[in-house]
Amino acid sequence: MTVPTILCVDDEVNVLRAIRRLLRKEDYQVLTASSGEEGLELLQTCAPEVIISDQRMPGMSGTEFLERVKQLHPDSIRVVLSGYADAATILESINHGHIFRFLTKPWDDEVLRDGVRDCLRQFDIARQNSRLTEQIAVKNSQLERLNLRLAEVVEERTRSLQLAQEVLSRIPMPVIGVGSDGVVALRNDAVTDAPAPWNHIFPGEDLVQSLPAELATAARSCILGEIEFQSLETPADGADAHVFLQRLSSDGQTRGCLIILGGSR
Repeated sequence: MTVPTILCVDDEVNVLRAIRRLLRKEDYQVLTASSGEEGLELLQTCAPEVIISDQRMPGMSGTEFLERVKQLHPDSIRVVLSGYADAATILESINHGHIFRFLTKPWDDEVLRDGVRDCLRQFDIARQNSRLTEQIAVKNSQLERLNLRLAEVVEERTRSLQLAQEVLSRIPMPVIGVGSDGVVALRNDAVTDAPAPWNHIFPGEDLVQSLPAELATAARSCILGEIEFQSLETPADGADAHVFLQRLSSDGQTRGCLIILGGSR
């Protein structure tokens, strides 16, 4: 497990020593810098989880330093430690340095230790949120690709279905499709001009109720897989007509049958 790094920046050496002593028993790596410029140099080679900075320092204020820090290490948790706890200083620090916490000098040791722990918890929460956001972005990207592929498949199958329907409608002989449940699933346009009782058969009707008894029995045998193909004659508008039954199957499972009405004799 990586040891958290705490960077303390203050122009008073005694303050840096006191903070180092205070955090010595904690499992932290404590780095110190005596100015904002020195702190920025350290940040070229490390990325501390928590950065504590004095506000009033010569050359570069704590607010200016932490504003630069946000650009270099936006994930670091920033804290101002100052003996000048006036409202203007606090507001400036929050608005420009994006400060997580403002602590005053002189500090209470326990408050400072708890403050550092809170900062580390906040850093872990932010890191976990960032990780979750990245994972969600990856999942959303994957979902977007899947949806795109699904749309392509649906479009492709829709075109295939439209083509199949067009081919079916152009067949000059009446064709009726019966599903594996014995219900009429489809019929082509030629059925409309077919002789009775064919022209009265519509999708959604039960096979037994829609077809002559002999034909219904043969179609049921076809659906059950007892026969693959059968040709027979059935009455149609006072004459005998040739009827062809073809079992429909996929992967060994019966899907229904096609009934095709041939010419009358």
